[in-house]
Order: sequence, then C-alpha cells, then structure tokens
Amino acid sequence: MGKIVEKTFPHDGVTRKVMEMDYVADKEEWSVYKLEDGSTVRMRVTAGKIYRVLDNDSNPQFNPDGDPFFIVTHSIQIVSS
Repeated sequence: MGKIVEKTFPHDGVTRKVMEMDYVADKEEWSVYKLEDGSTVRMRVTAGKIYRVLDNDSNPQFNPDGDPFFIVTHSIQIVSS
C-alpha cells in the first residue's frame, strides 16, 4: 500500500487526500500515425505517479458512474520521421 498524503493538483488547484499507488508498467505501447506526406508520427503516454483519491475517512472515492477516482501525472512522448 502507498502512503496517504494531502496533495494540491495543478489542473484544478484543489487539495485532495490521496494514496500514492505503487505500480509496475506492464506495457507502454506507441500509437503510430502515417501522414499523407509519407511521414510517420508516433506517440505514447507514460505514467509518472498514480494517486487514488480518498474521502475524509480515507475511503476510496468513485465518480458518478461508479468508477474509481484516480489522478495520474504523465508525460507524452512524440517522435516523427
């Protein structure tokens, strides 16, 4: 289990109680796009940290559809040729 902290996220400025989740990347595949001029653009998203959002009693929160509420910091890699 990860540690529980309060963290402010830059996308909305809200401070939330979260659990930092440990993980192992299983796959990080590229999306490949062939452009009309013959060039290729490859893109992929790589997770940095994954946080499970908790309520004030440290219980996991869910969105209105019942899905778990996670916040993922990430980077996007783009390569063209």
